[in-house]
Amino acid sequence: MGTAARNAPLPWLKPAVLTGSLVPIAAIMMRASVNALGPDPIAQALNQLGLIALVFLIAALACTPLKVIAGWAWPMRLRRMLGVLAFFYASLHVITYTVLDQGLDWRAIYDDIVKRVHLLRVFHLCLADPAGRNLDQLGAETARLRPLEAAPSSRLSGAGARGASLHVEGET
Repeated sequence: MGTAARNAPLPWLKPAVLTGSLVPIAAIMMRASVNALGPDPIAQALNQLGLIALVFLIAALACTPLKVIAGWAWPMRLRRMLGVLAFFYASLHVITYTVLDQGLDWRAIYDDIVKRVHLLRVFHLCLADPAGRNLDQLGAETARLRPLEAAPSSRLSGAGARGASLHVEGET
């Protein structure tokens, strides 16, 4: 395939990606309207919105390596749109969490963030050291995290309580 064919305009590309990107939110809204999101619809919507945001973020970040490695120019045309879509779905995720899950209870939101402070530290270590020079510190921090088996919802309190979560060893 020649360079001219590789860089040829694709007028259908952006409208097709935009149309396809709206399918997940339409599916979530349709399933919510018929009560088909399961026993905890807010958690299901949160998980799906967060996952979709991550997928679009990874797709946006993959555009440049695809151009460099494969020589494809068309992903670069979509990079901005994919980034905006990642922000859109991440914003919906945060709004759903803040309004529907926590009911604008800022104290509960703060407590939820503080409860997961070690996850924030791991995230910060990953961002602050993308070259991986502090892998020992990252490993020590992640070793403190352990998954907890699903607990019955009746034992959990708070509007945002879930059946399974991450807890830090030594905390109650």
